Amino acid sequence: MEEMKTRSTAHGVLVRDYLAKHFVEACRFVHEMGHKRYEDAIDSLDMSQWKAIYKLNISRDEIAKVLSMKPEFKPEESESEGVAEYSWVRKGESKKLEKRMPVFFRHGDESAGVGDLAQLKLSAHSLEVNAFGSQKFRFARKMIEKYLGACITFRMETENDLKGDLRKRLAENKERGVGNGTEENAEKENEIPPEIRAEVLGKFHEQHYRQFIDSPVPMLDNKTPRQAARDKKLRSKLIDLMKIHLHGIAKRNREDPCLNLNIDWVIDELGLGELKKG
Repeated sequence: MEEMKTRSTAHGVLVRDYLAKHFVEACRFVHEMGHKRYEDAIDSLDMSQWKAIYKLNISRDEIAKVLSMKPEFKPEESESEGVAEYSWVRKGESKKLEKRMPVFFRHGDESAGVGDLAQLKLSAHSLEVNAFGSQKFRFARKMIEKYLGACITFRMETENDLKGDLRKRLAENKERGVGNGTEENAEKENEIPPEIRAEVLGKFHEQHYRQFIDSPVPMLDNKTPRQAARDKKLRSKLIDLMKIHLHGIAKRNREDPCLNLNIDWVIDELGLGELKKG
């Protein structure tokens, strides 16, 4: 709107009159703004695929026995003969990572699901740790070295930064006009890996709600949600507003379960515990 005001002023007309003659231009501008915000969100994320390889100093069976005693390691079906694979989830001591995770990727209790941490591949002579993001990877390395100690020896680590590839896809999508809501474009957007798309949208969502808490809202008599939470006359309006938001997020999660968006932290910050009970 600020840009449209500037452009309409330069032409000496009202905004609505400018839009009437430049509607396609305005739509294109909004589309470009969306891409720019998406790119900014990508730049702010930790989006590398990390791998660490360890040599085994004891037998594979002995390593497997240690892993079996830890609740965070879930055996998975392996596609490679002679290789045992595990999903590493945030349980047991690995639950400590929860407090360090961005709000949108925390799992308060197991009824809401358990967050992932890494993947393990155990062969006859080596152990491979794969994790998405340096935060998870550094934590995983620290924990696996604590659990196995002298039973393993670190050999090497590698990083595959996915930002470049994702930026390339976004640029290609922009050239093809992806983002205007058509079924064909929705399929193209889904080319982005689900975990990356969820993290980008989650980051986007978190930034939006951090601004929302302290931004005036017409429905709240132009008070911010934080102010309305402390106002007895406006609190009921705030509750109605947040119910709308919760309904929208629930609908979005049903449509795309990979997102797993939630605004419990917003509810807590505003002191609206009754919405959780409901």
